[in-house]
Amino acid sequence: MADLILDPSALRVPLDDDGSLFLRWRSGDAVAGRDLVRRHHPKLAVYFRRRFTGDIGDLVQRTWLRLFETQDRLQHEERFGHYCLGIARNVALEEIRRRVRRAPSVDDFPVPSSAASPDELAVRHETQLQLAVALEQLGPEFADVIRLFYYEHRRAPAVGRALGIPENTARSRLRRARLFLRARIER
Repeated sequence: MADLILDPSALRVPLDDDGSLFLRWRSGDAVAGRDLVRRHHPKLAVYFRRRFTGDIGDLVQRTWLRLFETQDRLQHEERFGHYCLGIARNVALEEIRRRVRRAPSVDDFPVPSSAASPDELAVRHETQLQLAVALEQLGPEFADVIRLFYYEHRRAPAVGRALGIPENTARSRLRRARLFLRARIER
């Protein structure tokens, strides 16, 4: 596993496809493993940066560790990239659950600009927890649209470009995600 951890600044794109690199890596070729990391490390970093603030290095490393531990489960080596992102999604969901489960601290409650009562702050915090759980239940195509629109403050055309989908599709997904989230939170 130590062969897989590298400095992402030393990236070069390997010429082999993911499938052949994965098969060589699984059979013990450390160079092929490093090439897979060089190819997919930036994608994983972007994936986690879109979802979390702060240092995402631990999340990326957890993804590589889980991939190393579960490499025998991959049946179709040409789908390595999808398998890798699937593991990253599971790591992200675990991190969200961990953050939601931890006990709230004083830092979780922003200092109100107006005099909000402790009950109002508690209701806001509960709503934020419900929103985090509901976002976790959304499919990734809907959650990505919500994150880009609300957390990165992008407009629908920019969301569409970022996700490689038409603007109208981005708008449709945003509308459907809002309806889903509203139904979950208003329960």
